[in-house]
Amino acid sequence: MGSSCSLCDSLAMPTTTHTFVETRGFTAHVAQCGNGPPLFLLHGWPEFWATWEPMFERLGDNYRLIAPDFRGFGESGNPTPGRTDQAGADVLADDIAALMDKLGVARAGFVGHDVGGALMQPLARNAAERLAGLFFFDFVYPGIGPRMAEPARLNNIWYQSFHQMPMAPALVGASRDTCKAYIGHFLRHWAWRKDAFHDVIDIFVDNFLKPGNLSNIAAQTAVIAIVAIGQHLVILTRGIDLSVGSVVALAGLGAAMVAKGGLESRFAVGAEAEAQGWGWPAALLASCLIGTACGWLQGQAITRLKVPPFVVTLGGMSAFRGLALYMAGGGPISGFDEAYRWWGQGYVGPVPVPVIIFLAFAVLAHFVLTSTRYGRSVYAVGGNPEAARLSGLDVDRITTSVYVIIGFMAGLGGFVLSARLNSAEAVAGLTYELTVIASVVIGGTSLFGGIGTIFGTVVGTLLIGVVLNGLVLNNVSSYVQQVIIGVIIVLAVAFDTFAKSRRRRA
Repeated sequence: MGSSCSLCDSLAMPTTTHTFVETRGFTAHVAQCGNGPPLFLLHGWPEFWATWEPMFERLGDNYRLIAPDFRGFGESGNPTPGRTDQAGADVLADDIAALMDKLGVARAGFVGHDVGGALMQPLARNAAERLAGLFFFDFVYPGIGPRMAEPARLNNIWYQSFHQMPMAPALVGASRDTCKAYIGHFLRHWAWRKDAFHDVIDIFVDNFLKPGNLSNIAAQTAVIAIVAIGQHLVILTRGIDLSVGSVVALAGLGAAMVAKGGLESRFAVGAEAEAQGWGWPAALLASCLIGTACGWLQGQAITRLKVPPFVVTLGGMSAFRGLALYMAGGGPISGFDEAYRWWGQGYVGPVPVPVIIFLAFAVLAHFVLTSTRYGRSVYAVGGNPEAARLSGLDVDRITTSVYVIIGFMAGLGGFVLSARLNSAEAVAGLTYELTVIASVVIGGTSLFGGIGTIFGTVVGTLLIGVVLNGLVLNNVSSYVQQVIIGVIIVLAVAFDTFAKSRRRRA
C-alpha cells in the first residue's frame, strides 16, 4: 500500500511515507511520519496533507502522525467524480473511522483545523471510545465564541456561497495566476505569519490544478472550438471576424436574461435559481438569434457598404461589448437551473456535452464544405472572388452568409459558456478573437482564402488548448500567454505566405 505522490516528492521529506487505501468506494491518500501514540492531523480548506508538514518536523519524534487527504482533496479520490457537495461532516467522519480500521488504529488523538474541526464533532458523538483527545482550532464550536450566522463571521465566509456555484472551478482555474491569487488569499488571510505558506504556495496551486480538479482540455476548449468552426468559413472567403468575443458575451447575456426572466433575480443561486423565466429552450433561441443578427449586420456592412471586414468587425467588437455592458449594467447574471447548466456541465457517458455539440457541428460543417454546392462556392469565393462572380456566383450573398454562420456559432458558444460557468457577464469572451483565429490558422487554413479544412481547424483548436493548458501548469503568466498566442498567429501567417509564394513559383 505504500507509495509516493508527485506533490509529496516535491517537498523532499524522506521520513514521510505515503499510503493509498481503498475505503468506502474511493482511494484515500494518507501521509504518515514518526513513531509513538497515533495522532491524526485533519486539514481544512483550501488545504490538504501538506499543511501539516511543519508539524511532521516538530512532532515526528514523539507521535505517529497521520495526515489523510479527505475525499476530493489532495491525492484522494472521490466516489462520485466531480461531486463533493454531498460530503458533509458526517460523511467525512465516517471516512475517518473507516480509515482508522484500515490502518489498524484502535484509538487516537485528533487535531482538527477548519473542516477537520467540523468532522471531529460527529466523530466524537459516534465513536467517542476511539478518541484519546480532541484539539480544535480555527473552527467555530456551537455555543462557544461567535455564532455561526453572526454578520461579522458571514463577512469572512463569503467564499462558501461562491463555492456552491458551478462556475467557481472555471473562474479560479482560468489560469495559474488566478488560482495562485485566490488560494494565496486564504493562506495569507488566515495565517498569523502572512508569509507562512510563501515557500509552498506553488504546491497548493499544483494540487488544485491537477487533472480531476479542473475540467479536461477538450471541455475547456469546446466553446473556442464551436466559434472556430464559424471563423473557419469566414477566413475561407478571405474575411476575418474580430468581434466574436464580444458577440459571445452579448449573446450569453441575452440567454441569461431570458432564462432568468430579467435582471431582478440575477444573483439567485441554489433553490432560488429554480424560479426561472422562460427556461433554457427560449434562452438558447435568444442567444442564437442575437448572434445571428450581429453576424447579418456585419455581413451587410461588408457587402453593401464595401467596408473591409477588418474595420467592420473591429467596430463590432467595440459596439457589441458596449451593448453587453449596457444590458447588464456592468454586472454578471448567475444562477441557472439544472436543465440550463446541463448544456455546459453535463455528460453523455464520459463525454462532456460541449464537446458533443462541437463535434456535431464540426461533422456538419465538414459535410457542407466537401459535399454541397454551397461549400464549393465558399471555397471559390475565397480562391478568387472575381472569377467566382464571373462564373455566376452571388459573391455578396455567400459572403453575408458566412458572417451569419459565425454569428450563429458565437451565439451558440455564448449560451454554452454561460451554462458552463453558471454565469453570464459582459466581460466574457475577452481575447477569444485571437485564440479563435490562432486555432484556425494553425490548423492550416489560409488567411488569403480558399484553402483549409474543418479537420485542420479541429486539430488546431486542440493544439491551442494543449499549449495554453501546458503554459498554465508551468506557471507561465497569463500576460505571457497572450504574447505567445500573438507570436503563433504571426508565425502561422508567415508560413502560409511562404508556402503560397512557393506554390506561385512552382
